[in-house]
Amino acid sequence: MAKIKVKTLSFGDQNWDLDIRLNDFNRAPRRSTGPFLRALSIEKRENVKQTSAQSAPAPAASGAANRPAEEHPDDPIFDLVFQTQALPLNRAMSPTLAPRLIHLNIAALRWPNKRPSETGDYLVKILKAGIKINGSSYWFFGHSNSHLRARSCILMSADRPETVHNFVLGMGDFQRIRTAAKFAKRIGLLFSTADTGLDLPTELTEDIPDVMSTDGKVEMSDGCGLISYNFSRALAKKLDIHFQGNIYVPNVFQLRYRGYKGVVATCFALDAKNSKREAGSPKIQAQFRSSMRKVGGITGTLFSVVGYSKPFTFGSLNSEHATLLSSLGISNEVFLKKQAEHFQHIFNATTDIESAILLLSTKSLGDILVQELAIKGLEDPEVQRKFRRLQDHEMSLAINKRGEEKVRILIPQSRRLYGVCDETDSLREGTVFIRVQVPRKGLVTLVNVDVIIVRNPCLHPGDILKRRAVDPGPDYGKFRTECLVFSGKGQRPDASMSSGGDLDGDEFFVCWDKDLIPANVSESYDYPAPKARREPPVTQDRLIEYFARYNTGSLGKVKKYYLEWLRATPRGALGPECQELNALHSDAVDGGAVRIPERLLNVPKNPSDAFILDVLSRKGKEFSEEWQNIHARRLPARGPIPGSAVNNPVTERDLLTLLSSESLALPEYLRFQIMLSYCRRTGADPSQFMPHFHWGELTPNEKYVVQSIAFWDPRYDPGPGLWNSLERSPLLKGYNLKAHHLDGPLSLQRLYTSETDRMLYFFRKLKVAIDYFHRFLIVMKVNSRFTVIIYKCTPIVWGEESLVGNGVRIMALTNAEGRHGSTAVATSFLLTGPRIFQLYSKDLRDTFVFVNMVTVKGVETVQTSIALQKIDSIIQRHVGAVRREDVQEIEIHVVSNRDRVASQQLDLAFNFVGTEEIIRRISRDPKVSVKDSLQRVEWSTFPTHWKEIVLGAKWQFLDGLEEKDVGDIVQFCVSHHAAHRVIPIVDHLLDQRGVEYAPVAVALMSDYAPLLSLLLSNRLHVSPTKPDAELLRQSGFPLLQSLVSIANFAGEATVWIIQDRFLGIIESLHPKDILELMWRASFSVHAPLLSHLIIQVLREMKTGDHSGGVLSHALKLGAAVCIEYSGQLADQLRPSSSNIQGLPRAKSKELLISPKVDEDWQISFDFRKDADLRPRSGDHLRLRDAITDSKVEVDIIDCIVTKSYDGNATLQSYHVPPPQMEDRSWRVYVTGPTATVKAEMDAVAKMTDLTEAPIDLTTIICGGIPDPGGSPLLVLDPPPDDLKLNDRCAPISSSALTIVLTCIQPKECGCCC
Repeated sequence: MAKIKVKTLSFGDQNWDLDIRLNDFNRAPRRSTGPFLRALSIEKRENVKQTSAQSAPAPAASGAANRPAEEHPDDPIFDLVFQTQALPLNRAMSPTLAPRLIHLNIAALRWPNKRPSETGDYLVKILKAGIKINGSSYWFFGHSNSHLRARSCILMSADRPETVHNFVLGMGDFQRIRTAAKFAKRIGLLFSTADTGLDLPTELTEDIPDVMSTDGKVEMSDGCGLISYNFSRALAKKLDIHFQGNIYVPNVFQLRYRGYKGVVATCFALDAKNSKREAGSPKIQAQFRSSMRKVGGITGTLFSVVGYSKPFTFGSLNSEHATLLSSLGISNEVFLKKQAEHFQHIFNATTDIESAILLLSTKSLGDILVQELAIKGLEDPEVQRKFRRLQDHEMSLAINKRGEEKVRILIPQSRRLYGVCDETDSLREGTVFIRVQVPRKGLVTLVNVDVIIVRNPCLHPGDILKRRAVDPGPDYGKFRTECLVFSGKGQRPDASMSSGGDLDGDEFFVCWDKDLIPANVSESYDYPAPKARREPPVTQDRLIEYFARYNTGSLGKVKKYYLEWLRATPRGALGPECQELNALHSDAVDGGAVRIPERLLNVPKNPSDAFILDVLSRKGKEFSEEWQNIHARRLPARGPIPGSAVNNPVTERDLLTLLSSESLALPEYLRFQIMLSYCRRTGADPSQFMPHFHWGELTPNEKYVVQSIAFWDPRYDPGPGLWNSLERSPLLKGYNLKAHHLDGPLSLQRLYTSETDRMLYFFRKLKVAIDYFHRFLIVMKVNSRFTVIIYKCTPIVWGEESLVGNGVRIMALTNAEGRHGSTAVATSFLLTGPRIFQLYSKDLRDTFVFVNMVTVKGVETVQTSIALQKIDSIIQRHVGAVRREDVQEIEIHVVSNRDRVASQQLDLAFNFVGTEEIIRRISRDPKVSVKDSLQRVEWSTFPTHWKEIVLGAKWQFLDGLEEKDVGDIVQFCVSHHAAHRVIPIVDHLLDQRGVEYAPVAVALMSDYAPLLSLLLSNRLHVSPTKPDAELLRQSGFPLLQSLVSIANFAGEATVWIIQDRFLGIIESLHPKDILELMWRASFSVHAPLLSHLIIQVLREMKTGDHSGGVLSHALKLGAAVCIEYSGQLADQLRPSSSNIQGLPRAKSKELLISPKVDEDWQISFDFRKDADLRPRSGDHLRLRDAITDSKVEVDIIDCIVTKSYDGNATLQSYHVPPPQMEDRSWRVYVTGPTATVKAEMDAVAKMTDLTEAPIDLTTIICGGIPDPGGSPLLVLDPPPDDLKLNDRCAPISSSALTIVLTCIQPKECGCCC
């Protein structure tokens, strides 16, 4: 039905009562063959073309007070357009309900000059007011997830919005859901489009537990259930699923059933159990996991199918895959090669039959066009037109919405597969099972093959999973086809490691192309689930606001900066900025608003021509321009193509290409039919093409057809298969092969043997082996006593010196049964040429094996020299020297480059193991810095007297220096890790300057050198009557603070100094100062016993003989709180036996930071959004120098977080920051929050303000201070007369008005009471 404009909308609208009159509203669309759905869409004015046949816009309702358009001249005008569309198949929109529904699309509603929130407000007003059409009001009903992303929803007619909401609540048990986003998602399950399946009564289903992780905390089978084969086959028949002309039964179905969502995998164990059930008992057809149940109370038993697994679902590399793989080490040349191959197949589809068939295979277009191609030929005009259309469509897929080239590279050795969980506990952690249809080979199981697995969207390098595909047993994969089976073992599901995926219907890109398998992999991101917030019951208005304000603007902004940082940082996606933006992207995926830290908004400009997306885009643009130039002329609608032959059928070369190709996804029987068509047309003998067929791929019926043809020859019946050519070698004994695991099934083929070929041909065949095979064996029998095997397992270049490292292995074998020979030995360099083969290490004089061609008496022969002492000294003593001996016999055995199984078997036999590096998600590598020391000082840059003072201890140079100069010298000593030299300097100045220098000494102690507290406290004891001692006593609190801060270094000497020299000072301090010192000691003194001792000594010295009263109780409580907190830290941290440094007791989360320090000991640092550890305000942090040298003293600092916001934390340090702190890396450990403990200490501090009167707890609770002369009883007002109390509450209330609350003293524990 054509579009009808029914209303005009502008931002200045003030009337939200959209009363529309539409004559064609109830008229069914033309050519309608089924139920239809009415639709309204908001479109820009310039996009609507109103015809004369359409009805005119209805006038605005009376009383409408719209603003004049002049107030918003730059804002676009939108039209509300009516049309009809086919009714989608889902459980919420039945054909009987369709007349009451309207599909509303608001995707175009966007004012460029307005904030997204203003557009959201506009939509909220429209949806809350409802839309009235021909007298019926339509209210917000719901939407699916795809509707939400496409900005559309469903409206339902009703008398009021509450009626629609009650209708929604009646569809399922949604009332328990308290968040609008989750509520909308659960309703969306009913709106999800799905194919009509079969009725599945509930008695034929059952719930089963999930497969859990090793620790039992995580669901490994999240979203994946089981289904019987009989029910799978019934679904396939119902949905009419075919493959290669036969009914195809998928192994995986994505489903919607009642309140369940996810996938089910075919399980024959269910059929086996059903066959054993008693007659009349229900036969279970489906088993659902607990994780699949999203909502309860949904009625109906229709099993709806959303999707299912299919053969030949080839995957394609996109821009995200390319950037991640590039960051992991895949070179630009590899991507360019894959891109060129992809475009070349597209270009050649009209000229090359193999490219044409490959294009058809990737498009899943069936066999009809292939047969037409075989009969008519590739140059047939009609075939050419069809392929040109396919080419145009394929090229259009490489262009994005903005008309720019995007990355889309088809990879034949890849698939898009549903993920399922191994329910049989057969797969080890880190392994997967993959069994897929492969051209010319049928169903193939990938065995011992490395694969990469990734789910879109993917921005983190850890989203690229590298796993080993294995085969657990002969029967395991029989019915697990065209899907990706993950292991159910481990601490975390593999699916969640790739972009936070699960198994409820996610498709994964799986690739086993060795060119795209990176040697390095990255640690995965955790993708934490959003925190659930308890909210009021969800109402209709909250659902409307969630839909109207849903905005993916944050997502686009994050992606924009992500791409900019990709270009700016040399590490690409491995850079910390990109990884943090990935975490923000994950939070913004569901429409949430995120704040990008300021430091990520300032992207450095670092243009590079080597950025992989730019490289591929430029090349793609060249391909696109070339395509436009080649195909500028459009094809005529009918008739022959200019310049083409009308009748040029398939040639013999085309047929041989078709039959021998390993990459075409063509059924074997279809190839056979194409061959027959060619032979019938040309009169060729079909028997000459028989060796090219893989007869094992034919079905029994197809084999009968082939056998019935007259030219059938039994000699073309396939043989037993491949064999191990080493077992047929006369040069090797069976016990030697068995001892080195070279026996049994091993796909090796003999390329050359001197038994049948002349020695002259050895180097010719060796060149073939080097040029075309990555792995091969040279077996040389030098004499009757031993044989040498040389295994080459790395690609090299013929005729050049190649660095092979450990890529060439040598094995010496004796011919005696008692000794089997040596293990493999690695070499370094290989030199090859027409008459030479030389293995050596670093220098030609250090040669392991030398093989060359010589002429002896006119006969070409092969000689060798072998340094057996470098291979096996025992064999060397037994055999002797091997110098220029004629080789008796020699063979070359090769393994196919595509045979990964045989390659890995040989690698294991010769102890060749490839290396792989796992790149950490967050770097743990600290900065490399050298601590400044006096030995490194360039004294010529400093005043001469500095060296005399610091190194020569000539204190007379201090006389006459100003305080600033002395402070500079002190700072110099501290910054060069020579704080111990400050003590004699300050001691001399105190003797010389006396009382006037005491405040300066205290300031230097507090700001730079807390070790000075030892000196100053000693002067209190030695010279207590001097004037400076009196001033020092007045600075008792800073002195005690510094003593506590160095307690980790001084040990119990700190306690002795406090007890011996600070008794009078502590008695004069305010109790709050003592509580502050206790608080500092509780977390900054790392040894728990020392911390407890300092706290107890401070309390006892302050209270003295006064055991009662408020002060004594307050200090008791404060000491108890601090000792308890210190004990909690001791449970998390353990002290080192050498320097009493608190380190993590076990492996714990940590941050590696580079902090900044200001003059007030304020430490700040940035932390990433995706960090394992994110500090919060009030947390106690322990910062430890990241230096790993055990011989160097490690600095540890205790801090409290004062502010943590937007990826930046500010800390208050309780130790003097060490020198060069900003130049070093620090490991941060969060020991826990301090808010509760600090609140307790603050409450205790308030108690010290009270007098010695008895404590009235009721008064303290109510915020008052008791009157010493008054009554401690708190008098409460009686309840009002009109207050109705039941029989239980009345006595309680009366008792509460007369009871006296008292403070119960805690039982004395002996340590602090």
